Amino acid sequence: RVVVATTEKANMLRAFAARAATAAVRSSQPAMVPRTGAVFSRFMSSELNPRITVDPDDAQAFDTYWLKFFQDPNLPHYALREGLNEIFAHDLMPNPEIIKAVFDAARRLNDFPICVRTIEAVQDKAISNEVRDYMMAEIAPKIQELGISSPAELGLDKSPERID
Repeated sequence: RVVVATTEKANMLRAFAARAATAAVRSSQPAMVPRTGAVFSRFMSSELNPRITVDPDDAQAFDTYWLKFFQDPNLPHYALREGLNEIFAHDLMPNPEIIKAVFDAARRLNDFPICVRTIEAVQDKAISNEVRDYMMAEIAPKIQELGISSPAELGLDKSPERID
């Protein structure tokens, strides 16, 4: 009799756990929300779509496009990240004015890590110490104005300690 009761309780516990797990998975999945024109219409046009690129060989058009893109006051967070991925994917160093516009956009979105990662990207993208020093000197006033910590100040320039 004890074995039967224990088996029944175990089966009930398994059934409950399975139902709870299914409910947890379903509740963690985002609800199917219909896409409204108000949310996605901005990025359907080529005017501010980070996936529609400008020829990087035309420096003036490239700078104008990305300055306008990052200075948009309604720029959503995901578009800021997509735009950064796009400009750093090219084999060129973005104009310092574009980097300053990125800092302002990140400040509007209250995203400090984007600023620090952008500084890291500028330092990594520089082909020489002269280019790096020039870029850092050009963006230094904006870094000071916004109170952005450098990766070195945050200790991100060192490799993490190995834990054994």
